[in-house]
Amino acid sequence: MSNRKSTAVDLLARDSQSKQSVRQRIQRRLEVLDAWLDNGVPNGKSVPETLTAARLWEDSELEIAAIASPNEFTTTHHLHGDGVRSIQRRLSELRSRLKRPSKDAAPKKEKVEKFDQAGFQRLLEISVSQWHAERDQRQQETKRADVAEARNELLRQECVQKENLIAELRRQLADRQGLRAVE
Repeated sequence: MSNRKSTAVDLLARDSQSKQSVRQRIQRRLEVLDAWLDNGVPNGKSVPETLTAARLWEDSELEIAAIASPNEFTTTHHLHGDGVRSIQRRLSELRSRLKRPSKDAAPKKEKVEKFDQAGFQRLLEISVSQWHAERDQRQQETKRADVAEARNELLRQECVQKENLIAELRRQLADRQGLRAVE
């Protein structure tokens, strides 16, 4: 045996693939492309870009063997032309679904915005200044509210004292037998 890592199964598979007719190879490509159209392209697999690439496409995992003769794999071939046109349509549909930009198309230049450091600094300073102004205003309002609450409490205590005084004076007045006029 040679040093190549191949088993009898690989050799048999390779022999059976090499014995496939061009019609069978085209049919296998159509089956794989139809499955990809239905289920999506599996990871690690790529869609051939041209008919020549589709002709030379070889994938033992997918049981696809290359077609050696470029004369038999044409859209105008009297026996295989329909199958080749079908492959061409499916490839076009797959490529349009994948929406890969063609190699001929000029790459679109994306507008890259540069970071304006000076503008950012100005915005940051404005934001910090507004924050400080709002904080100072809030602190002043809090102080005013605290002062008003303290004044309210003093006035409440004063009212209680005056109500107590009024109640005491009424008691004293009620204790006296009568009122007399002062002239």
